[in-house]
Amino acid sequence: MLADCLPLAGSCTIQGPGAASLRNEPPHGATGRVHLRKRENKMSTKTLLSAVAVAAVLMGCAQLAPVKPPPIDARTLRCGSGPPCVIQVNVSCLLLLCKASVDQPIVVVSRESGNVPIRWELQNPNYKFAANGIEFVAAGDEFKCGPLGAEGQRFQCVDKNSKRATTFKYIVNLVGSPPVPPLDPFVRNE
Repeated sequence: MLADCLPLAGSCTIQGPGAASLRNEPPHGATGRVHLRKRENKMSTKTLLSAVAVAAVLMGCAQLAPVKPPPIDARTLRCGSGPPCVIQVNVSCLLLLCKASVDQPIVVVSRESGNVPIRWELQNPNYKFAANGIEFVAAGDEFKCGPLGAEGQRFQCVDKNSKRATTFKYIVNLVGSPPVPPLDPFVRNE
């Protein structure tokens, strides 16, 4: 298989079936030509699936570790009376390994406010909130949550804000492919 290359122009014309590797030395008598060889894919399907399974298990183990709430800083979303606080939920993938993230890792609800709406909006149309899209851990009846609209891209919880000076961990549950492990940020009642 041969390719005509113009080094200064940065272009090549490849002749013959597809090629995957480049041999550095040109064949005898061929100036301005580079010899290309097709390389076989050496990774078997079994090896690839094993690597993906190990990575998924490691991501799952990372989710089980106890997580401390981040400090309250300039990125903290402060909610009170008025329109709902909005949190953007994103999904990013590297090959088949995906993870969710939120633009506000901690939300603080002011102590003067009660029944504060907090809304999560999914930014990736390939995913939807699960039926239990936002789940608060050990919160009792402090939060009332449910989907907004039929498309599955928005979820809202109303914080009664009756338990003062308490931090609640919540879980973001998404459905889509490739699967996304749950995410666990925080809401703090002042």
